[in-house]
Amino acid sequence: MKPGDIVLIHISSRDRIDFVCPSDISEHLSASVKYDFIKRKSWCTILPNMRVEKIKKVLDYYNTFKNEIDFLYMSFEDEIKYLSQRTISYLYTISKLYDIKMIVFCSNHDNYFHRHYKKLYYDNFFVSHWSLFEISYNEILRSEKDDYTSKMRDDKRYNHLSKENHVVMINFLTQILNNSYYNLPRFKEDFVKIRDAYDLETDQENYQNLSVSDDQNDKNLDVFIYD
Repeated sequence: MKPGDIVLIHISSRDRIDFVCPSDISEHLSASVKYDFIKRKSWCTILPNMRVEKIKKVLDYYNTFKNEIDFLYMSFEDEIKYLSQRTISYLYTISKLYDIKMIVFCSNHDNYFHRHYKKLYYDNFFVSHWSLFEISYNEILRSEKDDYTSKMRDDKRYNHLSKENHVVMINFLTQILNNSYYNLPRFKEDFVKIRDAYDLETDQENYQNLSVSDDQNDKNLDVFIYD
């Protein structure tokens, strides 16, 4: 990188840890294992886009190494819990040291921290209030989410966004590049039919998925729209 460069970064979820595991389940595992920072326990979810054979492998791995996974989380709890804040601080420092413009989207942040992020705004640094996960998921009709969320498989949309929100994103980024960080264009919500956005599994496939590990109850179901 050199002075004057522009870097667009998406900080992914702090849950997405690359555990040492067979390569055919590595992507699924990093998205499936979650951790409760209050109860200090992990759990394993079943993702809507997972095939039955992968579900079995992921759950077998998790049940075999659950103690090791919990130990990792407890050992690096503060690092993982505040990963987004640490990463944003690092990117801010890079922008200052090397005169590089950083445009940051973040998966794990809350309104409290975002109010403080605004204090960091200057010509070369911006953190979006919008998470790319939220923008993508919020496109789906609210009336269809409850009925079909557990059946979502592959996302048909380029970059997980509709054409309409690609246009909004262009305008959003153009305004940021012009150092105008307020009154940004809003992304469209509640307008895409779920069948237009995702391939959906059949009822029979969905039943098979749920029957693989019913001991996990509701925690085996999770909305995860990114591969």
